[in-house]
Amino acid sequence: MKGREISKLAQILTVCDIFGALAEKRSYRKPQTPEQAIQILMGMAQFGKVNYGVLCTLARAVGVENSDKRSGAPVSSEHSLMVSRASTWPLLV
Repeated sequence: MKGREISKLAQILTVCDIFGALAEKRSYRKPQTPEQAIQILMGMAQFGKVNYGVLCTLARAVGVENSDKRSGAPVSSEHSLMVSRASTWPLLV
C-alpha cells in the first residue's frame, strides 16, 4: 500500500510513532531534540516515506517553527546528513 491507499489515521500514527521513537531515550543512544526528530522525518518525507502535510502539522504542534521559506522544511547545518541517514531506514508502513 502507498499514497492514498493508506488511511489518514495510519499516516498520522506513523509520523507520531516515529517522532516518539526518535525523541525517547534508548539504551544505545540519547534522545533526539524535537528539532532533530523533525529534521529526520523531513528527510523521510522528501523520499515519500511519510506524509509531508501530517509532518508539518506535528512540527507546528511541537513548536518547531524555524523553517525554509521555500519548502517549509526545518533547516540546520545537519539537515543534509539527516536526510541521507533517513533515506536508508526501513519503514513499517
